[in-house]
Order: sequence, then C-alpha cells, then structure tokens
Amino acid sequence: MKIAQLECIEDVIIHGRNESPDHCFKEGQKYLFCFDEKKGDIFTVNEVNEVHSMKLEEYYTDKHFDVLIVKEAEDFNLDEFTFKKMKRLFKERYDFSE
Repeated sequence: MKIAQLECIEDVIIHGRNESPDHCFKEGQKYLFCFDEKKGDIFTVNEVNEVHSMKLEEYYTDKHFDVLIVKEAEDFNLDEFTFKKMKRLFKERYDFSE
C-alpha cells in the first residue's frame, strides 16, 4: 500500500446538503492520503470526517495541494493506530461512496 503526503495550499470548502460550508482541508496543513496506483486515486478522511477522494494528477489536486512525497506506507514510520486506519481505509475505500 502506498501513501501520499500532500500539503494544502488553498482551503478546500465544500457546501454540503444543508448549504453550510465545510472546511474539508485547511491551508498549511499536511495530510496523508491512501494512493491507488492502478486508478491514480488518492483518498483520506478529511477535517469533517468524510472520505474525500480525487485523482493524484488533476487540476483540482494541483490547485489545492502540493504533493510532498509518495512512498510505501511502511516507509512513513506511522504509529500503529494510524497505519491500521490507513490500511482499513485502503481496503474499504469504495464502501464509503454514495
């Protein structure tokens, strides 16, 4: 399993069903995303506890994030809780879609 570390360079605000703005990602924060190499997808649980998925290489990602590094999960030296959380997210990523 690979993980991508991205830094948010512009706030990501999404208006939910109730029309109130949700700050999904905050400028200046670093985030870990699972990376599906076959599809080129990255996904993580955002600031409002929703699974957020996008392509690693696309306009939207380039506009809001700097890709810092992509490497094997084991190489990130994650604590056991974070590692298991990312592994579970990678395994169950498509179960979260609407």
